[in-house]
Amino acid sequence: MAELRPFLAGNAEPTTTFIEPASSNRIRGSFWQWIEPWYGAYAILGAMASGLAALLIPLVIERVGGSATAIGAAVAAQNIGAVSAPIWGELADRRRAYRVIFFSGFLIIALGFVGFRLVSGLGAWVASAYLIGLGTGASNTVASLFVFEFTPNSEWSERISWLQTFNASGSVLGMAAAGFLEPRVGMVVATLLALPAIAIGGAGLPVPRGPLHFPHVLTGEELATLLHRGGPSAAALHMHRWRPKHLLQLAAGDGRCPFRCGI
Repeated sequence: MAELRPFLAGNAEPTTTFIEPASSNRIRGSFWQWIEPWYGAYAILGAMASGLAALLIPLVIERVGGSATAIGAAVAAQNIGAVSAPIWGELADRRRAYRVIFFSGFLIIALGFVGFRLVSGLGAWVASAYLIGLGTGASNTVASLFVFEFTPNSEWSERISWLQTFNASGSVLGMAAAGFLEPRVGMVVATLLALPAIAIGGAGLPVPRGPLHFPHVLTGEELATLLHRGGPSAAALHMHRWRPKHLLQLAAGDGRCPFRCGI
């Protein structure tokens, strides 16, 4: 908004002083408006998958005489399990089973920790680590959907930022706890964390098909923005009937979403 301030000084011409508008990038309201109770469950997911598991899996294997190859195989199996994210995403999109998949992910992770606590051997370690990755892919993917499909897109940036902050904070706390716990005891603690995660999530997760459910398909521009601001996990996408050529299109960075990003 401009304010005219003419003045006369001899033959001086009137001048105009412009008042700068308020910044359009200012923070809107308190940060509490971007936080939901179930973000606590996502923090626990970070503690379990990125904190405790990341440190305890190698330690447990090493304590019983496992080789570096066995440790590498277990870590690889955990990451392979996480690649299941597109499957979980499509299942959630087709069945609207968001809450079931979110809770099931924690139970699957807990089962993997139980495996490390009770059994030993390369096959058991690989299978248990795979379960931890599988459950992580389930809960992590659906957590993003709870933002994309249940809040207006004008709120995505703030909500995703805080969601990732909770997850990262949980990861740090999980790694710190792993440093103080005996490895096999740590596996028990990690298993039990599934209970508060389910309790917290059960108290605050949105309801599919409710009045606040906004099914949305991400455009290429929206996906690129989320990847830029929050990293790959912030824009956890799931693909419907994808083909290898679609991955090449995504790598080309042409701004299009080459598959149906059903989130």
